[in-house]
Amino acid sequence: MIEIIRVRATPEQIEQMLQELKFYIKVAVDIERRILAGGGEMHFYCEQVLLENGSKQSDIWAASFRPDTQQIIYESMVNLRPRQNRSMEIIDVKIREQVAAIIMEFQRMNSGLTYEQEIFVQDSIPVRLGKLATNLARINQLFSESTHEDVVKSLIRETMYFLEWIAPDIDIDNAFELANLGRFLTRWLFNWEQAWNDTDAKNQIIQELGIWSDSVLQMSKLPAVQQS
Repeated sequence: MIEIIRVRATPEQIEQMLQELKFYIKVAVDIERRILAGGGEMHFYCEQVLLENGSKQSDIWAASFRPDTQQIIYESMVNLRPRQNRSMEIIDVKIREQVAAIIMEFQRMNSGLTYEQEIFVQDSIPVRLGKLATNLARINQLFSESTHEDVVKSLIRETMYFLEWIAPDIDIDNAFELANLGRFLTRWLFNWEQAWNDTDAKNQIIQELGIWSDSVLQMSKLPAVQQS
C-alpha cells in the first residue's frame, strides 16, 4: 500500500509500506516539498502518487529503503534525466544527501534477483526488447477487444518488470525512453476504470500502445511482432 509521508512514519505505516515487497520499501521523494510516497510495487507508482498530490516531476527522486538495516539504494528508472542525471543511480551527492535525509527523518533495497529476473536477464538485449514488444502487442490486442481484463493488468505489471530488467543494460537515451513508457503504463493503471470503459480514452491508449510497440521494435532491430 502506498503511503504519503509528511511527518515521522508510524510503525503501522511502515508495516503497510512493507506489505508489497516484504523487506524493503520503494519510495519517491519530493526534495522540495520534503515529502515521500512509499510502498508501491514500482517506483513509478510512488512517483505518480506524488504527481497527483501536486509535486513536480523535476523534484522527485526515487530510492529503495530497507528498514531493518537502514540501507538506502539510490537506483531507479525514475531518476533518469538526460540533461541532469544520465544514470538510474542518483549521481549528484547533494541530491542523494537530501533524499537520504528525508527518508531517515520520516522512517527511523537491496534484494537478490528473483528466479524470473535471473532467467530474463540471461537473454541478449535484442531478445529482451523483443519480449517487451511482444507483451505490448498482446496487451494492445486484448485491450482493443475489451477481453480478459485481469490478464491485461497482469501483462502490464509484467511489462513494468521487463522495463526495470532491461534499462540497466542499455544506453542512457533508450533507457530514458523506457522510463517514459513506464510512466505511460503507470498513468494507465492509475486511471484504469476510465481507460477500460471510455471509448475515446481507449482509442487514445490503443494508438499510443502501437507507437510504443514500434519504438521498442526499432530499439531491438527485430522483425515486427506477429499478433496471435
